[in-house]
Amino acid sequence: MGVRSGLWAALRKRFPWLPGRDPLLRHETDFRLGFAPESRKWRTSRAALMGIAADCRAISAELIVASLPGFGQPFDHTYPYRQIHERVRSWCRECSVAVVDLLPRFAGCDHRPFQVPGESHPNAEAYGIIAGVLHPLLARSLHEARDGKANGSPVGSGRQAYSR
Repeated sequence: MGVRSGLWAALRKRFPWLPGRDPLLRHETDFRLGFAPESRKWRTSRAALMGIAADCRAISAELIVASLPGFGQPFDHTYPYRQIHERVRSWCRECSVAVVDLLPRFAGCDHRPFQVPGESHPNAEAYGIIAGVLHPLLARSLHEARDGKANGSPVGSGRQAYSR
């Protein structure tokens, strides 16, 4: 696994003397390593989420975290990033932030029709499904904010807002 840079590939075609690997890419080959409790990335990400949540509370803005699956992996029992989804849900509970885990929406589906070919990113069809899940939640949140209503929905309570 790894991340491909389309810009770097285009530059290499124009300037073939450039090195083969994009020097700006410093991604780990296993995303799970960044979520291990001893990881600096884990501590930094968790602190950032807590800071964003505090900033949102300070201005009475609702924060909704969407946890997307890795679209380069099968959405079956072999899916390797379940622990990441659980870690994100746990962080959100700690911060009293709503989380929408989109893995259940794609569970059991073939991942290939939903990924950008040759990459692990979601394609337009996947984003359409994601938007279909998020739209009603965001619309309700915006409507309640506009009307000044107290938000008692799962979206505002820090509980998981979506389940299959």
